[in-house]
Amino acid sequence: MLRKKYIIQKSFRVDSQIAEDLEILSEILERSQNDLANIAIEELLLKNKNWFSQNIIVDYCFDYFVNGLPVNEKIESKSIVDGKEVKVTINFSLDIIDDDSKTILKYSVIENDKDILEKTEMLFNNTQEDENKIKRILRELSGHIDINSDTMKNYLEQRLNYK
Repeated sequence: MLRKKYIIQKSFRVDSQIAEDLEILSEILERSQNDLANIAIEELLLKNKNWFSQNIIVDYCFDYFVNGLPVNEKIESKSIVDGKEVKVTINFSLDIIDDDSKTILKYSVIENDKDILEKTEMLFNNTQEDENKIKRILRELSGHIDINSDTMKNYLEQRLNYK
C-alpha cells in the first residue's frame, strides 16, 4: 500500500568532493541531486535498521509524546533460545498526573507468562529533560524484544517503509 509522502526541507553540509561528485552523477544519470540524496539517505537508514529496533516502544508511545494522551500497551515477542521457545511480554503505560505536572511510567517484563524479569513504576516531571530520560528508558526496555522475532521484523518493516 502506498502512503502519502510529506516533504520537508533540510539543510546539510557536505564535503566539497562529495558535492562535486553528486553533481557529476546527477548529470550522468539525468536525475536531480535531491533524488540521489534521498536514495542515498534511504539506503543508509535501511542498512542501519537494527538501530531502529531500540525505538519500538517509543513509537508505541506516539500518542503520549505527540498528543499528551495516556498510553497503555503490551508487546509480545517470541524467539527461540537454546532450542526452546521463549515468550517475552512487555506491559507499559505512560500517563500524566497531578494536574499535568508529572508523568508516571509503569512497565513490567514477563517471560513465558510467569517469570517477572522487571517491574517498575517511575515518576517524572513534565520537562524536555525528563521526556528524554523516559525515551532512554523505553529504548533500553526495547532490548528485551528479540531482534529476530516476528514482532520486531514486522515493526522494522513498517517503520522503514518509505514507499
